[in-house]
Amino acid sequence: MGTENIPVRLKINEFLSPGTQIKVETCFEKQYKGEVLAMDQCYKIIFLKVKGTKKSDVVLLNVNFLKSLDVIKEATSNAEQLPRFDLDQLERRGNKNCESKQLRTSITREGHEIFQTLSKQYVCNWRDRDIQIKAIKLIITEPYQPDNVICDSPKCSAYIKKILFNFTKHNEKIPDE
Repeated sequence: MGTENIPVRLKINEFLSPGTQIKVETCFEKQYKGEVLAMDQCYKIIFLKVKGTKKSDVVLLNVNFLKSLDVIKEATSNAEQLPRFDLDQLERRGNKNCESKQLRTSITREGHEIFQTLSKQYVCNWRDRDIQIKAIKLIITEPYQPDNVICDSPKCSAYIKKILFNFTKHNEKIPDE
């Protein structure tokens, strides 16, 4: 019995250090050669930096689907370090995201529905409690009626007002469930 039938997951029980050069063959007969960027032991995933791929230069490989794995060159001690995270910035971003979500819970159901309707045509954002469409420099304030549209362009303003009018008209016909 040859070693090609032995799954790699039985042979690989140690961690591949970032910077290690490896050559692998998947069970789908694809071959990759490159540098290990990271390895997730829990999910058995190798992040491999390869050259010459069309879409990306990083390939994610599931160790369970590897037919062979050969270490070409072990990582040196001065292997390229991963970038450091600014934990304060991540915390600020997380806090801002939480505050934003808390604010959105206080917005009416109708406001959310109008936002979803407009998002089908435009990239919309919440600016506090207002709906903002940056592409056409438009803001809709509460209570999200045609009279609450603020825009420099009369043409854009008229179009959005028409959407809001039709939305309001349509929702008057459908009683709340």
